[in-house]
Amino acid sequence: MPSNTHIKSLIKKLKSPATSESESLRQELNQLINDDLFLNSYLQDVIDAAKQNQSDDELLRLFGIISQRLEYVEHWDNGEVNLTRKLIEDGMIAPHQIKPHIRYSDEEYSRFYAKQNAVIAGRVAGNKNAFNRFRDHTQLKFKRNYDHCIRKSHAISVIESHMSMLDSMNLRCNRKWLDIGCGNGLIANAVHPGRHTGNHWQVVGCDLQESKIQIANNNRCKGRSFYQQNVLDQLNLHHSNEAHFDIISMFEFCEHLSDPFSLLKQINEHPFKLMVIATPLEQKFNLIGDVTPDPVHLWSFSVSAISQMLSSIGLDVVYDSEIKVGRHGKGMDWLTVIACKPEYTASFRSF
Repeated sequence: MPSNTHIKSLIKKLKSPATSESESLRQELNQLINDDLFLNSYLQDVIDAAKQNQSDDELLRLFGIISQRLEYVEHWDNGEVNLTRKLIEDGMIAPHQIKPHIRYSDEEYSRFYAKQNAVIAGRVAGNKNAFNRFRDHTQLKFKRNYDHCIRKSHAISVIESHMSMLDSMNLRCNRKWLDIGCGNGLIANAVHPGRHTGNHWQVVGCDLQESKIQIANNNRCKGRSFYQQNVLDQLNLHHSNEAHFDIISMFEFCEHLSDPFSLLKQINEHPFKLMVIATPLEQKFNLIGDVTPDPVHLWSFSVSAISQMLSSIGLDVVYDSEIKVGRHGKGMDWLTVIACKPEYTASFRSF
């Protein structure tokens, strides 16, 4: 990435450019994104708009948007190697397939999640009774948000279908599923492992927020366990082939991480059969007027970007989908990508 001095100099020029400087600024921006593919991804939508024959007033407005985004780009430099960013810089993921969001600093996100955890803890402090210990699953309740209803029911169907397929294949199956970033356990508790096969599965959820795990445990169904724990610690407990998880899922998780590819690489060092990733689809692609930090999401992904990340760690994609429900209402579209370890690819592709 260009030096902070270069960025600050460019911001100053973009904030109050003379009309006569428009063409030279466009050329400088072009050079900037050609030299740095990460910045290309970060700025591409608004710079593409600035390349067009805009009126002087519109061009100055777009320059202002670029300068506002550049004010926050330093938050992507925390002194550590970011492997997701490196995939973009090395050309493994094209800039138009992924978008890093305008973001706060790591410290600000830590404070946000600590405050959120405290607020949720206050809400659940008086509700400690377990009601579902002997139920196979809980019914999914459709209360509001059309796109969320579709997304949750799709996630449940994906897990139940693949539990059934794994049971039906000629594979050694431990019948264990790990849901990473499980939150309050809504999806993990709503999945019915025996819906299609009648077999029992062990379901484990982990999340770093204590209050959400408390909710998950308060409402957990038969065969469920929820832990406030780092996923890598949980995987280390189940690393042997006899104990490993068959399915590992991440629903609405990767977009919250500053470096999701780094975590995927570490997870892949452990044995499992299937990895399921679901996240908003191209959430902020072509959102030209976006100028403020996102309070929770750090990335927008295309199916191609998630697929490339999974392929880059040696997994084979066996399924992907785009649920384009958000564009018909006020919510978001969703993507799902499923990949398997190479030794199971033939089984899935011939099933």
